[in-house]
Amino acid sequence: MDEATWLSCTDPAPMLEFLLDSDRATERKLRLFAVACCRRVWPLLVHEVSRKAVEVAERYADGLATGDERYTAYQEADDVWQLLGNAFDEHLLGEDPSFAEAINAAGVHPYAASAAAEAAVAAVEEFGEEGAVSGAYLTAAEAVGWVGTAEDAPDSSAETGERAAQADVLRDLVGDPFRPLPPLDTSLLTANDSLVLRLASAAYEERLLPSGHLDPARLAVVADALEDAGSQDAELLGHLRSPGPHVRGCFVADLLLGKT
Repeated sequence: MDEATWLSCTDPAPMLEFLLDSDRATERKLRLFAVACCRRVWPLLVHEVSRKAVEVAERYADGLATGDERYTAYQEADDVWQLLGNAFDEHLLGEDPSFAEAINAAGVHPYAASAAAEAAVAAVEEFGEEGAVSGAYLTAAEAVGWVGTAEDAPDSSAETGERAAQADVLRDLVGDPFRPLPPLDTSLLTANDSLVLRLASAAYEERLLPSGHLDPARLAVVADALEDAGSQDAELLGHLRSPGPHVRGCFVADLLLGKT
């Protein structure tokens, strides 16, 4: 992996391999990547328990949920995933039809619902366990592949497109790992009664749901405030003004808010 490859890559796999091998991303960043991948397939999360697991994983990444909460959410999400995966097995339909009914009500392919639920499990899994993070992006992309297909295998082109979108999300979270973060004069953050900090915090908290995207309009206002305070950093200002996607963990928002 080199800088040019990182900037043009359309698959998270080699990007994540590089980040993990070089220790270039924190556990928080990687878990937020898993969360963002799950939020991209939110309509395919047909069971509320799976959605709750993604929300717990997100809060856990920012230190707002306990380890016990994470573990409970993981267990519950894992149970739902297995039941969804078996929802159309003949011997289970008579026992508890609610899972098949949930899939039918959502109008999604059963395998799309199952793969999305598996992604939610991976997002809330213990970080060091097999499948965490990588399992989330892989199964989320697989879920997209099952949307709209009547074949007995997911649409590989849809999966490829989703993984390209995931790669863009990963770049938003990490930036360019081959370059140091732009220097930030802390006086810019405290100017005008800490306006930049207040706006950046509001953009982080009051995002667009259920996508989880940071509102580009709010980030553009942050950029204006930063520039008014005296910043001339084209990288920071340009990223804030770009259309995104921007998610929790966005490297510029994190820089302003002192998160890693």
